[in-house]
Amino acid sequence: MIRIQFSLFTVIACMLLTGCNILTYEHEETYMVDATDISGFSINHDEGDVSIVGVEGSNEIHVTAVFTAWSDESMDHAQSFSERFLDVELSVEEDQANLTTSVKRGAEPEQGFIHLTIEMPNQIPLNYIQSEGQLKVESMRSNLTIKHGTNQLSLYDVQGDVQITDGAGDLLLEEVTGEIVINNNAGTTKLTNTNGSTNIIAGSGHVDIAEHQGNVVIRSGVGNIAVNDVNGDVTIVESRGGTSTIEAVTGTVTQP
Repeated sequence: MIRIQFSLFTVIACMLLTGCNILTYEHEETYMVDATDISGFSINHDEGDVSIVGVEGSNEIHVTAVFTAWSDESMDHAQSFSERFLDVELSVEEDQANLTTSVKRGAEPEQGFIHLTIEMPNQIPLNYIQSEGQLKVESMRSNLTIKHGTNQLSLYDVQGDVQITDGAGDLLLEEVTGEIVINNNAGTTKLTNTNGSTNIIAGSGHVDIAEHQGNVVIRSGVGNIAVNDVNGDVTIVESRGGTSTIEAVTGTVTQP
């Protein structure tokens, strides 16, 4: 059963932008669902920043959504856009929880996005899709599958296999333990204090790995590669542009 609480507030932001006042309307909604019998959580988020925190011993998924819309016409235009074109739905089907957000624009001159703060049981596997916006995930003890569009992506304190497909933006993993598979089209990929077999494909952008336990395989397009303090083998399958600096590796180093 989903319980929804409403907390409504309005913010008027007057900024000089090409001679126009930008009016911003915001409101907040809270969604909750019992996760006692949930074995998987799928999120499909449109636009806006997202923070996900795993909570040990929790039996509830708790989502706080901040809807933001702005207009240079009037506050009524901004509010109308928010109410008609910004949407969040949290549902449960059998043993799966699903969170879907939508930002629709069409021909409307107004703009908007949805920021999410999510607290969830840390042992539930997460399947995540996001079109645009920052993503931060921390304190999870389950497998993560992430497809991320643009902007920064950060993972902290994760124990579980991680599979990431990222469109554009910097990617940071810190204190992650498990098999790691990354395909980052554009942006820096940085791993610090990680543990597990790691396979990285980087289209354009630097790859920086430090304090890693496990074998590492890297295929890089354009960008520098820096690997330091790895307990395992390091294999550079391809590096078409940029320099490679590999230091303090206990296993075999293979380069093209």
